[in-house]
Amino acid sequence: RELVLVRGATMALQQIRVGAEIWQGQLSWDPDAGLPMLQQILVKGPDFRVIQQIFRSFVLDTAGVVSLDDLSVSLDRRARTLSVTFRATCEDGAEAADVLTFALA
Repeated sequence: RELVLVRGATMALQQIRVGAEIWQGQLSWDPDAGLPMLQQILVKGPDFRVIQQIFRSFVLDTAGVVSLDDLSVSLDRRARTLSVTFRATCEDGAEAADVLTFALA
């Protein structure tokens, strides 16, 4: 096992990926931390404008991110997944882009 220090876009992507796994109410010491997955995102008949705003704020609040250049949210009813695709510019000028996928129960 090797410890690898990251910074810039790599660090921002790591923080976004890990942060997206924390659902609001999951942390006993900070119940307001995390994304409101069960309250507003993974609900029946979700409002995609609200979901986009939640993820827009989430990405822009990530350390090292200076701008959010692209963000889209899509629902695949057959596969029962919600996907959030984003592209952001980081402090070092590098681009951080990824697709976050959430399974619907």
